[in-house]
Amino acid sequence: MSVIIESGFGGGTFGLDHPRLCWRRLAGTITASTEADGFSAAFAYAEEVVNAWKPTAVPADWTLTFATDQAVSYVGIGAHTLGTVGATVKVQVSDGLGGWDDISGSETSPTDDAALLFLFATKTVGAVRIVVTGAAAEIGYILVGQATVFPQLA
Repeated sequence: MSVIIESGFGGGTFGLDHPRLCWRRLAGTITASTEADGFSAAFAYAEEVVNAWKPTAVPADWTLTFATDQAVSYVGIGAHTLGTVGATVKVQVSDGLGGWDDISGSETSPTDDAALLFLFATKTVGAVRIVVTGAAAEIGYILVGQATVFPQLA
């Protein structure tokens, strides 16, 4: 697994040397810029990894929009072919004004298809999206939520 940490993020109150559990998934409406036949955007948020979302062209985006603003501090991608096809992915959050802000330092071009975890300072936002460029990869088992931090004694 590769962990991609937001530029300048040191972990907040409890530094990055404290364990984090990224397991809670937020609910929302899923949309994508495009989806190939048999590769629905909804498949990427399903708990099974037998199906995936795949865009028909790049750049492409997959978006999870919340009914009300939510606190988020991680995005996980548990299954993908980004490394195999030579694609690049980055995470963005809604800016509240109809646009998007990049998670600083989140853009990555994996060299393999191992799971990806993006950690960042907590942001309260209306939507989160991933943007794929370079090649149309299959992406499945996306998780978006608030990481649980387990403080440890020094």
